[in-house]
Amino acid sequence: MLALDGSIEEKELENIQKEHLMRRCLEHIQTKSENQMKHLVEAKIKQMKALQEANLVRESEKKRSLEGKCYDLKCRLCGSFICKSSSMRIACDNHYVCCDPTIWERIDARVHNAKSLAIATLVGKLHCKGTDESDCSEVLAAKAIMIDDKEGLSGRPQYEKKWDSITTDKFCVEPITEFDLKVMLNSLHRYSREQHLQFEAEAGLAVKRALTEMKKEKRQFVIEE
Repeated sequence: MLALDGSIEEKELENIQKEHLMRRCLEHIQTKSENQMKHLVEAKIKQMKALQEANLVRESEKKRSLEGKCYDLKCRLCGSFICKSSSMRIACDNHYVCCDPTIWERIDARVHNAKSLAIATLVGKLHCKGTDESDCSEVLAAKAIMIDDKEGLSGRPQYEKKWDSITTDKFCVEPITEFDLKVMLNSLHRYSREQHLQFEAEAGLAVKRALTEMKKEKRQFVIEE
């Protein structure tokens, strides 16, 4: 679960991060001549353009090869159904989240006391409810799920340890959108208003904790100067 909020605290945190990065850039620039900087910038632009084009080609080829593939994702410990692979989304480049509005009925959402300084901060983790015999652990980590591959050669569930391997060989995961976030927040509110308020409160606390840490770093940076 993610806190993606356009609050004043979040904007202030983002500004502090930008200011810190700008100071570091200026320090580096001051050690170079004008011609050196010009060559460095031109070389970096060419490098970034080449990498971007290569990534676009690679992503396009991967999407074509995995197009239309959809699997059931299940808890590795108890075999309970979690969601369809088509419901998975990726947020902030490396957080894999489920955007199935019915998932709240099948999992146990627990507050996660986040200490990350990222603008998008994890504030909750999803745990499988398990069965009468087992209380399962956190789900949606690649090592915690199995992929029900009925069409595979073996017909057996597939196991992977990393999402990179899954998204390379099994199915694509699209970036999360604002619409996805609204759907999931509304579905959580309908399922449990109490949980919705709980995670909303934790999101606010996460932003405040991050802001406090960034202000501490800023003060230390000024003192060192």
